[in-house]
Amino acid sequence: MKKLFAILMASSIATSGLFASGCNNARPGWGDNLGVISTATDNVWRVPGTEGRVTQIWSDAVTATACNKTFFFGGPPTPGEFNADCRSNPLFPGDLFTWCAIYRFGNLLCPYPWRVPTAEDFRNLDRNLGGTGESRLDRRFVTGQYLRLWGGVYGGRTSVEGRLADQGAGVRYWASTEVGDAAANALYFNAIGQIYPNRTFNKNEGFTLRCVR
Repeated sequence: MKKLFAILMASSIATSGLFASGCNNARPGWGDNLGVISTATDNVWRVPGTEGRVTQIWSDAVTATACNKTFFFGGPPTPGEFNADCRSNPLFPGDLFTWCAIYRFGNLLCPYPWRVPTAEDFRNLDRNLGGTGESRLDRRFVTGQYLRLWGGVYGGRTSVEGRLADQGAGVRYWASTEVGDAAANALYFNAIGQIYPNRTFNKNEGFTLRCVR
């Protein structure tokens, strides 16, 4: 495992002062410490901007040693009670995080000058790769642009209860952008060719995180 980011042993409790609608203020599911935060590899993907958009630099998928576990609970289906949690994603890059984890601890998971991407970052990514920025079906684009040029991987997801799903078939990458108390945006694409630069998902599911700058 390569460490693109600095080794961080920061206390989760000490840095959890920022709370979004839908997230609780409870001790994270990984405990008091995220451990060593790094990326699956030290590769970065530079995506040139087009039509006046800025060039983006993307990290590989984020991982933390405290996430090396299979127990995961995103919280009950009641906004205001969603947990910050994560779990391992065997055979695929990065760990799987709830939205509340990437929102509450984004400054640790994506340390400056990196940051958690927004919904607009993903729309611009799709356009910079030659797409429309809109939802569509285009299997060739997924294979040639998202997988080959951007380094995407069908890492799947985890359910609220920690059950792995869609490994090898699709992937969801969290954005920091909320869609009400219960949901947030994520980039989603799959092996069929479905592309959703900004699809809405429940905040208590577990998805992959990549950072941008």
